Amino acid sequence: MHVVQLQGAGQNPSHAIAVARCGYDLAIEPLACDQINSLIDFRARLAAAAEGAGQRPTADQLIQFGHMLFTFTVRRTIETIYNRLPNSHIRLHIYSNRPDLQALPWEYLQQPGTTPGPNSLRSVVRIVPTIGVEPQDPLKLDKALRMLFVYAEPVDQTAVAWLDIKESIEREFQVRLPDNFQLDLVQGATRQSLFDALDTKPYDVLNFAGHGELASDGTGHLLLKDFKTQKSDPISASQLGLLLRNKNLRLLMLSACSTSGGDFAKEFAVLAKTVVQSGVPAVVANQFPVTNSIAAKFAGAFYKELLRSGDVDQATTNGRIALAFEPPLPGGAARFEWGIPTVYRHVGAAQIFDRGSG
Repeated sequence: MHVVQLQGAGQNPSHAIAVARCGYDLAIEPLACDQINSLIDFRARLAAAAEGAGQRPTADQLIQFGHMLFTFTVRRTIETIYNRLPNSHIRLHIYSNRPDLQALPWEYLQQPGTTPGPNSLRSVVRIVPTIGVEPQDPLKLDKALRMLFVYAEPVDQTAVAWLDIKESIEREFQVRLPDNFQLDLVQGATRQSLFDALDTKPYDVLNFAGHGELASDGTGHLLLKDFKTQKSDPISASQLGLLLRNKNLRLLMLSACSTSGGDFAKEFAVLAKTVVQSGVPAVVANQFPVTNSIAAKFAGAFYKELLRSGDVDQATTNGRIALAFEPPLPGGAARFEWGIPTVYRHVGAAQIFDRGSG
């Protein structure tokens, strides 16, 4: 297994370094911090376009942005290591103690001279530093796999095509695990119904289909349904982390908007990051808003690869490739949805299922 770690370090806004390690090769290079503002500005442009509040960049502009991300980090001796990598699956571990670097959409990273779009042999992975948290052994697929599928449709939010997402998941599991798959459904989830479901029996995977939002202070929330008013009941990142702590989940899939976005300078503000810190090994979430059709297409391709390889990094990349394979948009506009899904995980939690069984 080959891993490249690309670390951005340092709190001084004018100083940061990148560290790359692959096997016994190690390189350290300063980052060109004068480029950070340009990268942050383009991220804001992508976020606005995903929210429907701004114009989409062109396909060429998105490619150029990917090249900027690459050359910003992969330079000099780090580029030497990168160019020596074998033509096999490589995990690009991204982690930093700088909020501005954490917030960058690294999923669009694009090596110049390569075919535009996600690379099936280069998985971009967000590593969340943890201490005292050990990942579980991969689940053997000859044993029952238990999924809790949760959706919420508060009356003050747009409808969620949760059934499309659920059916896309069930199709893949019925092919691979026709006798070993159990799915329980929580419809119109409230705080109490979600708590009761998780308190009743253990689950391996929790898949939430619904809405997510960022509060004005940059804190991420899942929107459940208030029992009395039927309107939105925001569940903060820290509350979700508290609920899922010690539940022995192997994977949390958040088919909801902005569930890996937020204020990275605040502790326990980003949903995906907070849940990993709380002990869930891997979280797949979206850094920008997504449509129902995008969520369903990604989920189907993601679970197909996860059941085939057991590898959450490869599964996320497979889902992103499915999104990138959509027809081009008219007028040269960029189809950037493929870079919205992200995977946040424990450093030792790549293998979710045992691919040698089942």
